[in-house]
Amino acid sequence: MILEYFIQFMAIYLLILFLLKYTEDREKIIDPEPTRFPDVSIIVPAYNEEKTLAKTVDSLLDLDYPKDKLEIIIVNDGSTDRTLEIAGQYKEKGVIVLDKENGGKGSAMNLGIENASGELIASMDADSFATPESLKRMVGHFDDPGIAAVSPMMKVYKPKTIVQKIQRIEYMIMITTRKVISFFEGIPVTPGPLSIYRASVFKELGGFEEDNLTEDQEMALRIQRAHYRLRCAVSAVVYTTAPSGIRSLLQQRVRWNRGWLYNVLLRKEGKYVNLMKPEYGDFGILFALSCIGMFLGLIILFYSFANTLINWIQHPPIYYYLSFIGGEFKLSNFALIYMFLKPLHLLLLAILLFTTIWVFFVVRVVNKESDIIKHYFGYLLIYWPLMSVFWMVTLLYEVRDLIFGKSYRWYGK
Repeated sequence: MILEYFIQFMAIYLLILFLLKYTEDREKIIDPEPTRFPDVSIIVPAYNEEKTLAKTVDSLLDLDYPKDKLEIIIVNDGSTDRTLEIAGQYKEKGVIVLDKENGGKGSAMNLGIENASGELIASMDADSFATPESLKRMVGHFDDPGIAAVSPMMKVYKPKTIVQKIQRIEYMIMITTRKVISFFEGIPVTPGPLSIYRASVFKELGGFEEDNLTEDQEMALRIQRAHYRLRCAVSAVVYTTAPSGIRSLLQQRVRWNRGWLYNVLLRKEGKYVNLMKPEYGDFGILFALSCIGMFLGLIILFYSFANTLINWIQHPPIYYYLSFIGGEFKLSNFALIYMFLKPLHLLLLAILLFTTIWVFFVVRVVNKESDIIKHYFGYLLIYWPLMSVFWMVTLLYEVRDLIFGKSYRWYGK
């Protein structure tokens, strides 16, 4: 019970903090205009992306950016479909095509970095699509020499299924929150679709970890550890293809969750839990709060799951059904008034209220999409139960691998 109160208090505290910070620094939402156009190398690591690669590369060729300043490199990571053949069709348009054995996204990115000539180096997932003005709206941040990397506004490309529509709302909330977190210098990840880095960062800190499940998060944490800063450009829109079904979403989120656990706690050397120190300023505080909140939440999740399972064993759902049809179920048993007057539930309602305020008055404005309101409550009903299940599966995988000594690497998507 104490843990539940603590987590909900921190949730309300952070929501109010973010609202106040957004109000105070609202003018920082606008991305700076570039004073120059540096050379940019865009690396597209591709593994079995025959369905989307052409559209991805076409979107890069259509970028509103000086063509003599732009270099596009496709790295075929041992694909078994027509990815390499499709990539080869773009050689005549000046695109560099590299081929290698399958080794994962990190190794593909590192090969691209070795062959890149740009002052700035961008990663671009082969199932994502840049809007023409996106690159130009990002490079202005690099006029500040302390900025090491910039990520764009990611949106879900043509959501059709319920799962994709839920992710559309999730991405809008996530990116807007990341923008406000940047006001605290607290960004913890640089996602794959068109995140841009200074080439000098790779020379100083090294390339991507090739056996890391979330190499983009690890790179962002490494940059934070080196006391550089990250930015999020909300006017630079990049569309990404989101998982369309529960199974593919589960695979993606388990990888994300396991990558986060590995980077924060399970690394043999250089665990990023060490970033929770005063020397890392606001980032250290926010990172500590997010990690503590995550682990306490997992404890509550396990407790709730175990408690529910025990109750079902002692009183199966059929018990309540038989009691109801037998006339033993009284309205007083629901105790509705008491339930909503309990402090814990009032706190939950407060969190829901502030989250709704955040979505209606910040997320909707920053994303410039009014129909978020129409899908928001469906997102609340479906998203959080799904994420709880995904975390349960994540922890089961970790326990399994701990017992049997298995390791999990990400070779493809």
